[in-house]
Amino acid sequence: MRPTLELLKTDGAARLGRLTLTHGVVETPAFMPVGTYGTVKAMTPEELEGLGAQIVLGNTFHLLLRPGPDIIDAHGGLHGFMHWSRPILTDSGGFQVFSLKSLRKITEEGVRFRSPIDGSEVRLTPEDSMDVQLKLRSDIAMALDDCTPYPATEAEARESMERSMRWAARSFAHYYRERPQGQTPSVHRAPRAGMRDMAGVHRGASVAGARDTASRHHHASVAGARDMASGHHDASVAGARDMANAHRDASAAGARDMANGHHAPMAGVRGDASSPETSSVATHIEPMQSTGPAGPPGGLFGIVQGGMHPSLRLASLEALTRLDFPGYAVGGLAVGEPEEERLRILEAVVPHMPKERPRYLMGVGRPEDIVAAVVRGIDMFDCVMPTRHARNGHLFTSRGVINIRNSMHQADLGPIDPDCACYTCRNYSRSYLRHLDRCNEILGSRLNTIHNLHFYLDLMRSIRGAIAEGRLASWAAGYLASRAAQAPAGAMA
Repeated sequence: MRPTLELLKTDGAARLGRLTLTHGVVETPAFMPVGTYGTVKAMTPEELEGLGAQIVLGNTFHLLLRPGPDIIDAHGGLHGFMHWSRPILTDSGGFQVFSLKSLRKITEEGVRFRSPIDGSEVRLTPEDSMDVQLKLRSDIAMALDDCTPYPATEAEARESMERSMRWAARSFAHYYRERPQGQTPSVHRAPRAGMRDMAGVHRGASVAGARDTASRHHHASVAGARDMASGHHDASVAGARDMANAHRDASAAGARDMANGHHAPMAGVRGDASSPETSSVATHIEPMQSTGPAGPPGGLFGIVQGGMHPSLRLASLEALTRLDFPGYAVGGLAVGEPEEERLRILEAVVPHMPKERPRYLMGVGRPEDIVAAVVRGIDMFDCVMPTRHARNGHLFTSRGVINIRNSMHQADLGPIDPDCACYTCRNYSRSYLRHLDRCNEILGSRLNTIHNLHFYLDLMRSIRGAIAEGRLASWAAGYLASRAAQAPAGAMA
């Protein structure tokens, strides 16, 4: 089912909406708790639903490594595997690969990296990422991108962005290709000889077929190749049309190549797959072919990249909108840049994003950052902050963040936040929570997580209410001023 966004009201640039997905409706602006391994840490699905979570995020990179997409597919997808009936968004694995740094090698084909679990070599191409996400059967999948580091020169950011756009086109073509029913992909370990197969023969691509595929998807035509190499944004109207058609339709022969041969790396990359330096084993994902002619189980979002360079960001957005993704994300932020730089990029990009499509800001999750981004027109957020902070004793309150491990809470009989109506605050004192933390009791992590997620989800309810009543600007100004005046973590009584 293609994600559809119904805009109910706007208040300045902020939007109140209803996002309809395969497994239900999500009220936007929305925060997505992160369920890295198919679980939001310390929470049951029933508890999440009770807190008001309408969508959660799953991590393609980690689920590929453990337990593997075949096992999840045997459960009917990630929903059945984790016993969650509402929508799921899965990331592509791009950010996790970015964080591996010295363990990865990026080429035009995709990424090869050493598993942080057992050291084996793993390959992740745009097609591989789509195959895994199709087996997870998420409501929203994400295109594989090359996350631009911070800082990055304009030349570095351009190279990374252009690669992301070529990968986005390959992701789109693979995710939406027509496929027969009844066939499912598998993941297996391949010996070194098999890795050579993976580089070209294994997917049925002849040398000519691989060349044709690379030509169609990465170049379209000689003129289109020149346009793409310059960042897509210099393409003529005809070149743009060629590019969009080449990536989505190609031709009858091109569609066959797309399904069968597009995993083949481009010229100059093939040798990397069989290099003596590569591991003797590699994870390989067989093409996904189980969604049938009706189409994939959800929709694919494109990711805007370009570092801290507005012109590159706009070029990236233009290239993505030609492919007509049902939603768009802003990636490559929350990677160490100052807040003012992040806001500058949002102000440059968000007004140009399609108004009728959902807008997702990836990985940005301080409460004040969420409010500032909603004011600028963002609809969707995710971050590990509320759950990770909870496990480390940092709890969000209406008066700031407290560190429950501080000795000042040892004899405190009050709740975490007297203004909070969550289960934890209704039933437990700070003193008790500090005791649980000091004794390393599992219940402590659970109660802290319940509170922090309630705080975040209640924040989104307040934001939606303010937009509905046309008072977001004044509400946000008061909220941001209050947060700025609050004490740093652990300094509160």
